Amino acid sequence: NLRYAVKEKTPNKIVFEAMLENGLKITKSVALQPGKYHIDIDVILENTSDSNINTRYTFTAATGILLEGDPKYDMATVTRIDVGRGGVYRKYPADLETPYRNESEGISWAGVNNKYFAAALKPDSSGYIDAVVSQFVPALEPSDVLNLRISLETIKIEIPSHGAERHAYIYYVGPKQEEVLSQYGNLISLIDYGWTSAICKYLLKILNFFYSITHNYGVSILLLT
Repeated sequence: NLRYAVKEKTPNKIVFEAMLENGLKITKSVALQPGKYHIDIDVILENTSDSNINTRYTFTAATGILLEGDPKYDMATVTRIDVGRGGVYRKYPADLETPYRNESEGISWAGVNNKYFAAALKPDSSGYIDAVVSQFVPALEPSDVLNLRISLETIKIEIPSHGAERHAYIYYVGPKQEEVLSQYGNLISLIDYGWTSAICKYLLKILNFFYSITHNYGVSILLLT
């Protein structure tokens, strides 16, 4: 129920600010990057009181990715974990009749994807992320499309009197293309090549080489075949 005020606005950036009753000031900065598929988001928690404040927050990372094919396999929430066995954990609609909570160290990013597109929130550090909650969003109207939601939860943060804590995020909303995702580090793992990944990666490079010459995927597929 918090109401934010706009404190700064430029063609590519907007800054919101709000104050809680306990003296915690929240500043959210959202900056567009021309020609890119991501938005830079900063969250600043500033303690204006004379006492330490312990707090945590939840960041809804993605919702509203449209269905492209079979709902059982086309859409999923995705979470990248970079410790232990690691990897990308995908949860499909059938897995999310109740919210699924994944508590882990090393949560690198989380989001929602379908066959061709993804929306993912990537913090600059996994150190302040405590858990990811994935859930299915039930339809309110018969015409509503299938929808999944994922949220990042932070650890408990202690902010000293008149101190501040800054968290930076990249919010990626774009295609699952190798040449694009490779600009964002391990977001490249959004692309799931399946058990034939070793072969698929090379075939894809050859296909894209033919496409760079023909500019026609139909002809390129024939040449690849």
